[in-house]
Amino acid sequence: MPAHAGLPAAPPTPFIGREDDLRQVAEAFEQGRRLVTVWGPGGIGKTRLGLEYAARQGRPAVFCDLASCRTREAVCATVASTLDVALAGGGAAGDPDGHVARVLAARGPLLLLLDNFEQVVGTSATLLTSWIAAAPSVGFLVTSRERLRLRGELAHEVEALALPQGDDVSRSEAVQLFIASAGGSFELTRQNAPRVARLVERLEGIPLAIELAAARVDPFGVDGLLSRLSERFELLAGGVRDLDSRQATLHGAIEWSWDLLSEAERRALVELALFRGPFAIAAAEAVLTASSAERPLTLIQSLRNKSLIRSVPSVESTEPRLALFEVVREFAEGQRPSLARDDAAAVRHADHYLELGEQLAEDLGPPGPESIRRLALDVENLMAIVERALDASPIDASRAVRALLVIEPVLATRGPAGQLLFLLDRAVEVADRALPVERARLFAARGRAHLVRGEIDAADDKLAAAMAEAHGAGDRRVEAQILTDRGVLHHQVRDLDRARDCYERAMGLVSGFGDPRAEGRLLGNLGALLHDQRQFDAASEHYHDALGVLGGAADPRLQGIVLTNIGVLEQERGDLTNALETYTRALEHLGRGEDRRLEAIALGNLGSLYHERGELESAETAQRKGLHGLRVTGDRRSEALALTRLAAVLAGLDRIDEAQDCIANATVLAGTLEDPPATASVELARAFIDLAEASRARSAEAHDAVNEHLARARSRISRAYEPAASGDAAPAKVSDDVRMALRLLAGLTGGFHADLAIEPSCDALVIAAEARWFRPPGGDWQDLNRHQLLRRLLVVLVEHRHVAAGRGVSLQALQRAAWPGERIRPDAAANRLYVAISKLRRLGLRAHLLRQDDGYLLEPSLRVQRWEGEPQK
Repeated sequence: MPAHAGLPAAPPTPFIGREDDLRQVAEAFEQGRRLVTVWGPGGIGKTRLGLEYAARQGRPAVFCDLASCRTREAVCATVASTLDVALAGGGAAGDPDGHVARVLAARGPLLLLLDNFEQVVGTSATLLTSWIAAAPSVGFLVTSRERLRLRGELAHEVEALALPQGDDVSRSEAVQLFIASAGGSFELTRQNAPRVARLVERLEGIPLAIELAAARVDPFGVDGLLSRLSERFELLAGGVRDLDSRQATLHGAIEWSWDLLSEAERRALVELALFRGPFAIAAAEAVLTASSAERPLTLIQSLRNKSLIRSVPSVESTEPRLALFEVVREFAEGQRPSLARDDAAAVRHADHYLELGEQLAEDLGPPGPESIRRLALDVENLMAIVERALDASPIDASRAVRALLVIEPVLATRGPAGQLLFLLDRAVEVADRALPVERARLFAARGRAHLVRGEIDAADDKLAAAMAEAHGAGDRRVEAQILTDRGVLHHQVRDLDRARDCYERAMGLVSGFGDPRAEGRLLGNLGALLHDQRQFDAASEHYHDALGVLGGAADPRLQGIVLTNIGVLEQERGDLTNALETYTRALEHLGRGEDRRLEAIALGNLGSLYHERGELESAETAQRKGLHGLRVTGDRRSEALALTRLAAVLAGLDRIDEAQDCIANATVLAGTLEDPPATASVELARAFIDLAEASRARSAEAHDAVNEHLARARSRISRAYEPAASGDAAPAKVSDDVRMALRLLAGLTGGFHADLAIEPSCDALVIAAEARWFRPPGGDWQDLNRHQLLRRLLVVLVEHRHVAAGRGVSLQALQRAAWPGERIRPDAAANRLYVAISKLRRLGLRAHLLRQDDGYLLEPSLRVQRWEGEPQK
């Protein structure tokens, strides 16, 4: 027989991926294995993998389809027929097993591929034992939905195709199969790639599901397929005509496995379909208890062996985790009406997860990183409890509220906030049946969710209702938490007096019961309030006191928040080196603290620091990472601010169109918020674009256009210093985000008041971009990268010389330029300015930096040049 003459013709679509599977099967045979079982659920690609291996290996290969077999005799007859051997008559009829064994032994080196073995495992698995012994030169490759569990067998589980990871969607095996199966008219583009990725993810990387969906992309399109996946069995019906029903439709593939289950296994699978996402073995045992005469572990193992339950890896858990493919879960849910005796399994499911979550909260205290990490493993199942209770299942309202309170810290820190708010709003419908303290916590959670989304009035209403419930229940801990939340709300809208009142009242309650986390959080919040009031020394003291308290509480999340604020403070003071170290520490703490939203905010602050240091590529990377995290968690206010910071960076990189897209999105978000500083930040982001346009106009020597763009930028900047029409303080006085933008803009505007040098002159004062370097007349280049104060002073002196040559800059004007928006004692400011002026003189400007009655100025006859190249040594 020629090699591979016994294999069917290759399928019309190319074989994609699976190189690691092929390698492992090949290594098993090369190492002396005689029996390899390729196993997995229906539609996962076992047959295709077996055929590909058979075609690539060197021995003659024979393919034998056992799908129609149900008995040992039928298996022997099918194998014999494939080998062109008759079993009728003589000794063959009396001993079909032995006759096939002798035929195999006589064939010499051979690979026998036995496809679809699952329905004859019970009757025919031992056949292979005798054939292996009789035919030492034959290798047996079996495809099955169930492991054979024979000695010497190597069972290789076939998993789903690799899903997209990262930006290059086309590298995913699942996406490649979709494209190949969709036909030549379909093309993966930058626009449709994210939706194709989402589609194959929803199809769980199952090859049959992907192929069936791809065959329908012509009438429906990718968006149409995505919108119809809630009815996937109907969508993916009417399959390929030249395949039997178990291979042609998704429903048929699963139904084939279902028909092979016992009554007890079917009931167990229906009850396990209550789970959402991965679950622990202990959870499965709890749900299956008393559901069958068979032991739960036995049923779990049997369903696992039959590939209806899969093992899933978890980076956050050391215990084994199991899961059902979504298509299997949906199929089993469809069988519930005919099999479920009652709803007791749903109640057991709810009770198990509520006991687990509430015990975890009791053992680990208030929500911290460890409790959030462990609760996140089961958040889908806790959400399922809520949904069932709200859909009039036997799970009562109290269970729904309790489940929501358990998962609220997870969704609040990991997102999405919109999903949390949807569940909270629905739970209010049944809250009248919950305990008063549960209602208080529920209303407070709603208030926090609205606050994250920037819905201030709604947040205030919900927190006020929560406060009334907590006071009525007499729970001082819950009262203290709600007061703190209300303080955060008032702080966010810059009502600093009311914020302080809430924080101080909460601190009074906390002192009565002692809670280091609550105390540390309040100290940090009071520090942030002082920070916004420009009382930097007092703010720093509160921040460090908070770190001291939180060190004993071992809460890296809260420590990370305080460290982020310290980094902002150091950056405002011009200490960029320490700010970088502090932000790095903050991100390390927040990473361990399991709070994606706060980690994203800290990344944005780090990006602003890189921007201020002139490291625009690093700034863009940090801002984009932070923006992604904020979109995932649903923090709309912080997302709007992140978009403005990214726009500023892109403008600095002369990518004006991209910057404008960011501002357009930020404008939409800011329009949904009640937050003047966010609106001011959007306006200042436009000033960065004005300056980028001015830079382009200058390069084109379009002087009128330069002046127009500069005038627009200066107008936007000046408005940030103006009080609001409502009488609220100017954005520059109450927002560190606004002050950060103003500091960057001050450096950029200064660059437009000096002549651009093609070749710097030795007798001129030469200033590099943002005054990071300068060279005095006849002197050497001086590095000001780490001296922000000196840079600001030099920029304002050059700018003033352009607009008011011969007149001095007063100490008050120098102070405003050096510390925009910051409160600093006049005597302290004067001392620091004298020191800074003296240092500039020592660096080569002694003869050119003058003092007269009205202030300081550069010598009017001094020639000043702007240099955009690298400093010339």
